[in-house]
Amino acid sequence: MESGTFIDANQDSVLSVGDSVSYKLAVARLGGVVLGCEQANGSFYGLEEVVERRVLNGEMEFLTHGQGTLTFEDGNIQTRSFGSLQPSVDVTPSLGSGSMNLSLGDLFPRDHGATLIGQGGVFSGDVGSADFVSDTPPYALLKLQSQFGS
Repeated sequence: MESGTFIDANQDSVLSVGDSVSYKLAVARLGGVVLGCEQANGSFYGLEEVVERRVLNGEMEFLTHGQGTLTFEDGNIQTRSFGSLQPSVDVTPSLGSGSMNLSLGDLFPRDHGATLIGQGGVFSGDVGSADFVSDTPPYALLKLQSQFGS
């Protein structure tokens, strides 16, 4: 996690519907030979807007409309999804718009899917899906194909 910002839309210092969290993550795009996540070769810029608050197994969870962009030297991929935030207890008491310390577990508390759109470079014209897996560390399995055929 490189940075995170909380935007308190109604200025009540509580994470609630309409609020959002933006963040930047260092990511590693892995190929045939897995090099490991400690060798980042890209970034993920994400924005999660809270659309619903619910209690799941006794813990507060916030459903989000998420969008983001994976950036690599050879192209970018846009993501769109319905995700969730589950901030740990030490994050939530002192919320105010501005910088926010979240863990990867706060951003990816459970598995979810996303729609992908290639935004340039080697990914131009590609569409597909991703499965975001809330493991340690979290990862995404991307499935892309050309929308124009071979």
